[in-house]
Amino acid sequence: KDLYIDLFTESTDAINVSWKLKSTDLPSGWELTICDNAQCIGDPKLDTEYGMAPFKNGDETFFKVTLDPKGKDGTGAVTLLIYDKDDEANGKEAVFILNAGPVSVREVPSVDVNVYPNPARDHIKINFSSTPKKEVNIKVFNLLGQEQKNVALSQEKNEIKIDISLLKNGNYLLQFIDEKGALNTHRFTKRM
Repeated sequence: KDLYIDLFTESTDAINVSWKLKSTDLPSGWELTICDNAQCIGDPKLDTEYGMAPFKNGDETFFKVTLDPKGKDGTGAVTLLIYDKDDEANGKEAVFILNAGPVSVREVPSVDVNVYPNPARDHIKINFSSTPKKEVNIKVFNLLGQEQKNVALSQEKNEIKIDISLLKNGNYLLQFIDEKGALNTHRFTKRM
């Protein structure tokens, strides 16, 4: 299973980013490969510094963490420290988790949604195809899984406008949880 995280910078000068594998908690026999914009490393070593190719504002760059369970059930977790080459102390951790095993069936969300505009600048609108029967919880996460906003939509409305002007440029996930606990996720991009 491939797991991704996008990296963005607002710098017009090329920046040098490094990363380290801080921890792994993988079931026995699972394989790990990490790819950045310069290389793919199978079985990376803990606390070894790996350097990425320089990138600047407008360049698309990402990490791809591939966890291969080799048919074995379990949950695997990988934590990376990503930092400016000269400032490891202010680095950020990214955590990747994969659950492998029997698939459970979950009810499909009872309400369909449309998210627009995408990409967006100051706000996004969320339109529900039918008015929810009960309150719907809407959360905005960055790609590190950190919650950025939490909004409740009351049952009387079928559209909501969310202010995203204070969010940094980048990709975000909108998560909807309806009255039955069913989950629906949409991705959107915040641009200047």
